[in-house]
Amino acid sequence: MLERQKLSLLILKEGLPIFMTKEGGVAPLLQAIEEIGREDLAGSIVADKVVGKAAALLMAYFGAREAYAGIMSEKAVPVLERYSIPYHFRSLVVEILNRDKSGTCRFELTVPDVEEPEEAYSRLKEKVHSLKK
Repeated sequence: MLERQKLSLLILKEGLPIFMTKEGGVAPLLQAIEEIGREDLAGSIVADKVVGKAAALLMAYFGAREAYAGIMSEKAVPVLERYSIPYHFRSLVVEILNRDKSGTCRFELTVPDVEEPEEAYSRLKEKVHSLKK
């Protein structure tokens, strides 16, 4: 469905889309949390083009029911398992790269040592805010 509609992120709740975007990266997940709210995202199904540890921690933060990814990193898997979020992926990779593929994604570099979703949310929100300056 993501590819057919050229979306990078689709969030469903009770079978209906509640958030969708063509914008990539972690920022759309943060936007969904801000616009929809953590409580209303709880129990949702998330289909994301790319899921790394940062995205997985955000899904755990709002209590996603299930995660689908085109590409998923090996670091996302233990996070989703720890928070009992069933996951599916088309391709599993060692790490999520930045847009020009010259190194690790900056959002992944923001949470390498983070295990708690609340801390990840805070750090990632701060990182996105600093990039807008």
